[in-house]
Amino acid sequence: MFPIVLLLLAFAESLAAQPIKVWERGQGNHFQKFVKPVNQKSIDIPNLISKNLFDVQYQKKSDYQGYYLSHLLKSYDSNKDTALLHISNGMRVPIPMALIQDHSFDPFIAVKMIGPKGNPQPFPKLMRKDSRFNDPRPLVFTTNKLVISHDRVPLKDHRAGLNPFRFTTSLEAIEMINYKSWLKQFSVNSSPETDIGLKIFASRCQYCHGVRSVGATFGWDFVEPLAIYQKRSPENLLLHVKFQKMDAVPRGLLMPPQFDFSPHESKALWQWLKNSALKAQQAYQ
Repeated sequence: MFPIVLLLLAFAESLAAQPIKVWERGQGNHFQKFVKPVNQKSIDIPNLISKNLFDVQYQKKSDYQGYYLSHLLKSYDSNKDTALLHISNGMRVPIPMALIQDHSFDPFIAVKMIGPKGNPQPFPKLMRKDSRFNDPRPLVFTTNKLVISHDRVPLKDHRAGLNPFRFTTSLEAIEMINYKSWLKQFSVNSSPETDIGLKIFASRCQYCHGVRSVGATFGWDFVEPLAIYQKRSPENLLLHVKFQKMDAVPRGLLMPPQFDFSPHESKALWQWLKNSALKAQQAYQ
């Protein structure tokens, strides 16, 4: 193995050994000002275990060394019902603590990938399937990698068939939240249609998109600097969500097509997007 590769692996290992920051979301209006985290701690990573696991991102089995999320969170005392994973590419993925604690959905956090000769190797970049173009936005894994072995993801408000863990990169931090309070931040409470729109946001959009810099930052912010409802009509929104553009890969568009997205959902989501832009969001309580 070349010296430069060994140096890069040693650097990556030192980063992977760094503690993971965990905190509770502070009460207040996160849309208008910075609200200090509560009970923030740096949690040392647990003892590493070796696993041979199928990975939905690489679509194959590989040997890893790492730890389960439940082992990490044993060291953090919180009465919050959900762990909000902060991903290095800006995604935010909420996992119910009940599922983590009973191990029915307990992600494996790999810090090393082991090659055929038993040596650690870098996590390969994840390129999209269309190989006619250089992928301008491959998924790059640095300090660790979340390894999920199937697409049956039992997340709160989750839309079956859409697995956010196909797009996650490295775990950076964990924010403990009460999920109902988290979702209320995005509620505009004006009509049954906008309530449906909020549910669509929670089931399809929240992993990648946020509102006024609250929530995920992987995809566009739905309100700032440009309100999405002004850019896309309900009909245009339907086409954007349902079908992938022919030039998606060369343009770096990572949004997966959601073929079951309906005209009714598009209208409800558009109305919620409009109200979110025109009305103030609620504080986290």
